[in-house]
Amino acid sequence: SYGYWYEYTYDTNGNVSTYKHSRGFSYEQTYNENGSLLKYKDSNGYFSESTYDENGYELTRRKTYSKVWLYNELT
Repeated sequence: SYGYWYEYTYDTNGNVSTYKHSRGFSYEQTYNENGSLLKYKDSNGYFSESTYDENGYELTRRKTYSKVWLYNELT
């Protein structure tokens, strides 16, 4: 045993909607009806949001990263 755990939850289409790790890292994801990733947000401060046209072509992507990664947070 490595002394940690992780947990996934899924939306109705089988896409991962949340992930949690026992050492503190987590993320949330939201998909559109076509299975394309609309939003991603994690516990390190990274955020991404996309928009798509009616053909599934990505029109815009907005990204932010607000927290400096510290390796010591997971050790």
